[in-house]
Amino acid sequence: AQLGNASAVADFNAGNVGAQTLRTVLATDQAAVATKAPLSTTGSGSAASATVSTVITLSKPSNAIGFVLMNLDTSTANVRWALGRTATTALGQQLQPGRDTGFVPASIDVSLVAESGTQNYDIQWISQ
Repeated sequence: AQLGNASAVADFNAGNVGAQTLRTVLATDQAAVATKAPLSTTGSGSAASATVSTVITLSKPSNAIGFVLMNLDTSTANVRWALGRTATTALGQQLQPGRDTGFVPASIDVSLVAESGTQNYDIQWISQ
């Protein structure tokens, strides 16, 4: 690209203060970039392969920022879970055997119930 000199070569502030010099100025009035602590686990909210049949409440640890809930593949039916309300066999997010919620960014207790029978689940709380 032509930058105003015959050779089309920019000196990139190499000492020449002519019109073709490209200057870079770092802003000093910009706010600092916010950083976050890395995620970690707060421990499982249940023993490995805990069971659920009737509705239960999974209480979040005080420092939890989210969770991963899994209906273990040893289950034979769906479970339902809900936030801010009580899950029932027909109400709440349905989770099939062998599936998990993925990370749910929520700092709230989880209501959980089996659609039928007794099912196996696990929850992993995530903190920061």
